[in-house]
Amino acid sequence: MNAALTWGGAGVTSVAAHLGVALLIAAMVQPHPIADQPQPKSELRIETEQVARSQATPQQPNAPQAAAASAKGSELSQGTVPQSRARATPPPQDRLTPPPAAAPSKPAPPP
Repeated sequence: MNAALTWGGAGVTSVAAHLGVALLIAAMVQPHPIADQPQPKSELRIETEQVARSQATPQQPNAPQAAAASAKGSELSQGTVPQSRARATPPPQDRLTPPPAAAPSKPAPPP
């Protein structure tokens, strides 16, 4: 009976603590109204100015007319693209043999 009261009290305390923290966080993140700020004063001035305009005088180019040539090109066949398959070949047998064992060398004499 004592253990049931302890666990029940702990559960109620935990729920109350979590609820209190949740209400505290909700109150802290609640947005506050912001006071209206005065609008900055701005000014835009546009001025125009008359500019003297002139027209370009049309002239003929000082070069001979290029001769027209016919287009030259080769036609491509519209058949299918040729395909092929590569086959694996086994490696040469002499490359798979281990190298001969080297003779043991003499250890260096101690100094």
